[in-house]
Amino acid sequence: MKIVLEPFSVDGVLADLEIAEWVRDRKIKPGAMFSFEGIKEVTIAFLNELFKEEVDFDDLIERIDDTALNDAVASTLAAWMKQQEPVSDVGPASDEHTKPWKDGPQMIQEGDGLFEDHTHSKYTPTRLFARLRKQLQSYIESAYPLKNPSLIRARRSLLSSSENRKLIAQEPFIETTPKYPFSSKTYTSLGCDKQLGQFLSELTEVHVEGGGGKTLLYPQFYKHQGDAYQHFFSNRKDLIVATGTGSGKTECFLIPLLGQ
Repeated sequence: MKIVLEPFSVDGVLADLEIAEWVRDRKIKPGAMFSFEGIKEVTIAFLNELFKEEVDFDDLIERIDDTALNDAVASTLAAWMKQQEPVSDVGPASDEHTKPWKDGPQMIQEGDGLFEDHTHSKYTPTRLFARLRKQLQSYIESAYPLKNPSLIRARRSLLSSSENRKLIAQEPFIETTPKYPFSSKTYTSLGCDKQLGQFLSELTEVHVEGGGGKTLLYPQFYKHQGDAYQHFFSNRKDLIVATGTGSGKTECFLIPLLGQ
């Protein structure tokens, strides 16, 4: 399994720690390969978070695909690897790694201006989900404070562990909105009282103050809205309108309400 990191970047930059955490918890499987193809920059903090649970450093090196590394990414990887080497008071650490990008600068500091802060420059569904979940967890911890350090650690572990994430937030669900056809009817041809039809038509010409040209009532309505209006005004029966988000279901009960 190869994990291509480019889709999780912002304009080719890997810097968002929440995304690194999300990828680590949901995408990384034992033995997974990592591809930095298309990545322009990566921060050491991102690498720390992404590989936080890696224990076999030599194995990790072999699982990083170095066929498409640019100089900036290769240098950062080299600097990050220098940080992972054990400190020895006997002599310099042995250098047995064979990856061509292991010999880079000794250290690349996060604050030296090499990397811009792209952490919150663009929201994606996964980034928004991770941020909202983290904010909810922070709210729970602050709204229900604990004094015992052991209990604090236990609760934080329970709320943040990958196995229990669904305790406070489900995975993001993305819904597409279809394009609904408009009705050929007007408010005066819905079978309602003539005076009501005229009143609704007049509302389509009343502009909302500060609304950027919007009117109190949309001049044109969707076909399912027109059908609902006509069924109500003609038959006076209860209706169930089942359409997607943003399809005007609210108007389907407000317009008949105005007609009462």
